[in-house]
Amino acid sequence: MSATISVYAHQSIFKLLAGNYAKKYNGINNIEAQSGFIGDICGTNGTKPSMNQDDYTADLDAVNLYYRYINNRNKSLYVLFTEYYNELRIESTNRASEFLLNIGIKELNKYRDSYSMFLKKNSHFKYDENNADYINRMNYFNNFLYHIINNEQNFVKCKYFQYSEY
Repeated sequence: MSATISVYAHQSIFKLLAGNYAKKYNGINNIEAQSGFIGDICGTNGTKPSMNQDDYTADLDAVNLYYRYINNRNKSLYVLFTEYYNELRIESTNRASEFLLNIGIKELNKYRDSYSMFLKKNSHFKYDENNADYINRMNYFNNFLYHIINNEQNFVKCKYFQYSEY
């Protein structure tokens, strides 16, 4: 989570270069997303997709805390962390709904479409829509999206879309 927040918070020309490099592994060049949720649900830098409860909460919390930080520069990170986790504890905030507000469904669908096109056109994959691994990878992504759209605090593997672990 801290590494993801750091990638979001620090501006550098190297982020653009890293994003372009990472794009060759899953079709998405946003290095902030790659360092968190996209890296987990699509795999990056040659890794396989991997999402579990710990990944889900860390990825969503990193984005939410970063956006709270940029919108509340008068508060320390300590105060923002404390407030956020207190709100989660007493259920006055929902990590998935806040994540969706921060990233937006349009951006999430853009990532999904980019990943789908990458799997169909990349010379390493070149899947068609009926390929079992293509379906599995897209169901992996769709399961994540379904959790977000339905404001689910917790992540359950294969809850809505059937897929196999990599």
